Amino acid sequence: MDGVSQATKLAVPVKKTAKLATTNQSVLKRVVKARMANAHRARKKTAIVRSRNALMVMISLFAAILIAVGPNGKWKDCPCFNPLRAPRPNELFSEQELIDQDVFIDALPSKSGDTGQPAATPTCWPNNVKSVPSQVVETNGNVDPNTLLYTLRQVICSNSCDKPANLPDGVAWASGSKTTGDCELAVAMPDNVEAYMYRGTPSTGVQWQQCWNSTQAIIETCVKNGPNKGWANGPNDFEFFEGGFRPLNDQGAIHKPMSNQPLSTPTPTGGSDPTKPSQAACYSGKVSAPFISFKESEVQAPIRKFCDYYVSQYPYTIDQEENLDPTVPWYKSKYLVEMAVVVPKGCSKPNDLANQCTFALTQAVYNCDWGSGEKWGGTNVWNCLMYKINGNSGTTSTSWDGK
Repeated sequence: MDGVSQATKLAVPVKKTAKLATTNQSVLKRVVKARMANAHRARKKTAIVRSRNALMVMISLFAAILIAVGPNGKWKDCPCFNPLRAPRPNELFSEQELIDQDVFIDALPSKSGDTGQPAATPTCWPNNVKSVPSQVVETNGNVDPNTLLYTLRQVICSNSCDKPANLPDGVAWASGSKTTGDCELAVAMPDNVEAYMYRGTPSTGVQWQQCWNSTQAIIETCVKNGPNKGWANGPNDFEFFEGGFRPLNDQGAIHKPMSNQPLSTPTPTGGSDPTKPSQAACYSGKVSAPFISFKESEVQAPIRKFCDYYVSQYPYTIDQEENLDPTVPWYKSKYLVEMAVVVPKGCSKPNDLANQCTFALTQAVYNCDWGSGEKWGGTNVWNCLMYKINGNSGTTSTSWDGK
């Protein structure tokens, strides 16, 4: 059976097998390449260049290419599409067009799942280092660990490997690469720790969106403002993402060793500063029920959740508990963080209330039990509003003064 007849036979099931074909890009590429070869042979059979069979070769090839590229509009980049051909439906592809299509098909991904969705559910590696500070100082202000990683993500998912934004002068950072198109970016942190993000392939095409989605999943699912890291594989060859916190110049790092010149942490001060105002009180030593201690890294997300909610409740006083134990529902948990906010008479609503609330509660945690990983919380006053945070065993709520 010659190539033209075979192509005619193949043209019929193209539409029927479209769904199956799109789930296996590797098989589809081989089918398209076979039809490409048939099209080349059809042009060489000059006696049948205008024949129905030769035209079916082109129709089969065109349909298969559209299936291979998918319904997302990228088929318009293919040399198989020529709007000038529309008035002349019997016009065949030129030999050069077939060659260009060959190149285009070779560049298609070899695996399914090339959708721009998160590459995969990330695999998490908790407590990869002993601890990370709740905040570090960038040129645009204090940021939490997640925000710092988003700064690195901005670079690698923009298909760059340059210096991250907002790094103060003198802070050590490094980039590295081991294959064409990959990038590792790292910044020195206190206590011989580094923050890092890595992509294994260029952030271009559909992998551009996969980079943004997958690294966000790592930050929000695995790191969660704690001393953790995570990684995810993508659907394409060598597509891989990783990020979080690890020892400075870790043996698995790609970048060259960098000096221990880390980002700084906010400096505690006295007076009316929100870090430790004169009205502040720490709950250290209040170990009787319902008070319990908690880890600083575990309350960052609950603080933000609480403060985002409080924006809708202002100016009312609220006292709310958030569960710190993911293994049990809230009403069964014995590991809670309790937060409250009061608006004294005469106070006006601060601008950017959610961020102001987050800052005030975070600083209460940060400055009480200074230098300890075990925190008890305390009260704080910032921009006239009064804030409270403490660990709670779930037996009863505490009063404002912590009793």
